[in-house]
Amino acid sequence: MSERRSYVDDDELELFITNRLSQERAPQPTQTQKKSKLPTIIGGIATVVLIILILVLASHNAKYFAPKTNNVWKPKVDPRSYEIFQMSNGLKVLIASDPSLTKSSAALEINIGQFQDPEELPGLAHLTEHMVFLFSGKYPELNGFQDYITVNGGITNAFTDVERTNYYFEVAADAFPEALDRFAHFFIDPVFTDEGLAQELPSIQSEYEKDLNNAGWLL
Repeated sequence: MSERRSYVDDDELELFITNRLSQERAPQPTQTQKKSKLPTIIGGIATVVLIILILVLASHNAKYFAPKTNNVWKPKVDPRSYEIFQMSNGLKVLIASDPSLTKSSAALEINIGQFQDPEELPGLAHLTEHMVFLFSGKYPELNGFQDYITVNGGITNAFTDVERTNYYFEVAADAFPEALDRFAHFFIDPVFTDEGLAQELPSIQSEYEKDLNNAGWLL
């Protein structure tokens, strides 16, 4: 028989076996551990993209936006003028002026909605939204605001959301000053009467029943 020869000496063989055993005994990373780096990588990429976006917007700011005036940034292609200020009563106001338009509009949003209804009076915010349109101390005629807006070619409406209520109108520009004064008195000296309640309760009930089959509204 021919002599069997080894191509690996004993020292190398011992070192190989020792290393192999060490690898097998070492704890292997779990699938969860392998994936744990993924959110970090995604977060890093998102941060880089956000920084790039900010830099791009900043570099284009002077190109596309007019200098900031009256606390407002606006595109250079926008011909309107704007002003933002806060009144002494805390009301925040944004004015947008465009003399070329034939109609003017205004809106008021209040941070009160359905979620603020007292438990014993559900629907109070919605009822209030309807009632303020009817009378005020300065303008006591029933539906006077609605009639004034209609005669002057305008529209008006409001909506009550879960945490806010919004009122708005649009009217011929020359009728805007009086319309705005009538609108302001919704909130300065509103008048609630039995006559107004009798008129608005059926409308509110009708709106409520109309949305009973609307799953999104119920949510």
